Amino acid sequence: MSDDRMSRTVGRSVVGALLALWLTACGVQYDLRPTFAAGRTYEETTEMRVETTGANVGFRAEHLRWMVERTFLHGGRYGQAPLAWLERVSRVVVGEQGRRIMHWDSGSGLPPPEEYAAYAALCSLNAEIQVTPQGEVTVAGMHFRTDAMERSGWNESVLAMVKRSVGRDRLARAAQDFVRRVPPRPVRMNETWARDWALLSIGARWTWQLIAVSADTARFRIAGAVPSSVGLEVRRATGEAEVELASGMIRKLQLGLTIRQVLGDVVLEHKGSLSMTARRR
Repeated sequence: MSDDRMSRTVGRSVVGALLALWLTACGVQYDLRPTFAAGRTYEETTEMRVETTGANVGFRAEHLRWMVERTFLHGGRYGQAPLAWLERVSRVVVGEQGRRIMHWDSGSGLPPPEEYAAYAALCSLNAEIQVTPQGEVTVAGMHFRTDAMERSGWNESVLAMVKRSVGRDRLARAAQDFVRRVPPRPVRMNETWARDWALLSIGARWTWQLIAVSADTARFRIAGAVPSSVGLEVRRATGEAEVELASGMIRKLQLGLTIRQVLGDVVLEHKGSLSMTARRR
């Protein structure tokens, strides 16, 4: 690198650091509540992976990825305008490695294994979500197919359980999670806020801290507090997120969880991760 280029690079770094210090000293606040444009479709991909190791189980990994499309009928800023969107799960990919290897992709056109029939129902989910400025959620016109499960010969009680797992109440809670991910109030640099959110079916309180702001992006450091129980020790719960300043949309989110579980003489180590990316279409 030439001396001139190096000087310019160092100069930009110094200016950026001084700007961050000045913004912090001035107590600049950032309102990151999401804003959605009517007529636009927002695509979100979420991926979860759990790896389990132990003397009696060897190695086992479960993987789940699903893609959601949200087309907004009524847009605006959360907390100021009523929101309404059509929600559709467009694809589900699920797999398992270890003592057995299984894989199913809803985009393949192949029927799912019986164990994954519930995911086949999930990937046909369609619903209309309405959110008031006060955050009250209504789910209308929800439907999803259960024909894949019925073809697999599942009994009525299992079908009913699957339908409850994709019920209106659960979808309403997921919609609230979607619009409440970022702070519901303006925040300053290094300020924290907390929200409860289950990861890998384990309840946790995640504390977000605003650590950096660039021209168009806010960056958060995330730390989780997970209550340990008998035989269950949480060793790590951390993450990070990037939020678009203009819209409040989370571009990237990554969370990690490490758990030690004792079941009698068996000791299991679980490593779980969740990653999410979003984009406007």
